[in-house]
Amino acid sequence: MNQSDLPPAARALLQQATRRETPCGDGVMAWHLWGTGEPVVMLHGGSGNWTHWVRNIPAVLAAGYMAVVPDLPGFGDSATPPGGGDADAAVAPVALGLQTLLGARPCTLVAFSFGSLVAALLAAEQPGRVSSLLTNPRFDGLTLVPDAGHWVQFEAAERFNAWVGDALAAGSASGR
Repeated sequence: MNQSDLPPAARALLQQATRRETPCGDGVMAWHLWGTGEPVVMLHGGSGNWTHWVRNIPAVLAAGYMAVVPDLPGFGDSATPPGGGDADAAVAPVALGLQTLLGARPCTLVAFSFGSLVAALLAAEQPGRVSSLLTNPRFDGLTLVPDAGHWVQFEAAERFNAWVGDALAAGSASGR
């Protein structure tokens, strides 16, 4: 993805990220990492990329977590996985990436839409990898809206951030 194509907020956030790449099909899977602490992996919807989370990443960081945000296989800067573009084909490259980036460390998965399918399949396949699974939250008015030609902002980002924050806090309080 060309940085000059990104809205200013996404460009600024990208400049603060560490980009890592892991194997995927005939190429690589792109990952963006911010912060330290327990990892929160955020999986975007179909036809998207890491920028789906641009308004949510700062809230995760402010809560003291590490934000781990890939371009899912076949989207953004990531190559298509060998098995094609279905969610089940994305699980192996995502699992390999998480193992490479986090080792055996479990993570919280936050996902919506297509990312929810990948997250659920990964959690079913590798339950020890996932400490918490947060998928498809429902809020009145929660919709993606275009920003400079990109789908990068949640109209209800504050409510989503509060929901994720509450869920993460509940997990911490329960020892998960």
